[in-house]
Parts: sequence; C-alpha cells; structure tokens
Amino acid sequence: MTFSAEKFIIKCEGKNFPIALFFCKGVMSIRQYRYMTYAQRKELAKLYTKHVPLPIISETIGVHLATIYRELKRGGAKKIGDVYSPEIAESALKANFKRRGQHACA
Repeated sequence: MTFSAEKFIIKCEGKNFPIALFFCKGVMSIRQYRYMTYAQRKELAKLYTKHVPLPIISETIGVHLATIYRELKRGGAKKIGDVYSPEIAESALKANFKRRGQHACA
C-alpha cells in the first residue's frame, strides 16, 4: 500500500485553513484541521471541573474526543484529574502558531 501526505494552507476570507491531502492507492482525501475557540476552551474547563465524562464533553462542544485529549494536554492537564486552564491552552496555541509561522485562525 502506498501512502503519502502533503500539507497546504488555504486562505479564505482572510483566514488560514490548514489541510492535508492524503493519497492512498491513487485516491485523494482531504482532511481539514480546525482549532477550538477560546469560548469552547472555557466550556471545556467548566465541564472538566464538574467531572463530566470526556466523551460527553466532546459531544457537547462538538469536537472529536481526540481533540479533547490534545486540548487537555495543551492546557496543563497532562493526566486525567489535573487542572485544565483555557488561558494556558490559548497561550500555548498562539506560541505554536508563532513558532511555526502560522497566523491564528481560531
């Protein structure tokens, strides 16, 4: 099975949308990456401190469960039960954008 991936940035209405083109057996699929907004991060913090199960949080916020786990890690909660801070997550995301040379689109 041959597999390759190429990453591109698409600009639309002044915003950057990173996408990845995946080629597998000659078939191309597009995956678009989006980031949680600050309001979604605050909602995550509120639900996480109330010990709501993570699958329920992901459904409530409208993102994939893997996004919740990445966001918790980004916000200082390295393991389940640690304190999550949306401010730390937001600053980490902006630092990553700055380091990579990507403009914030969230």
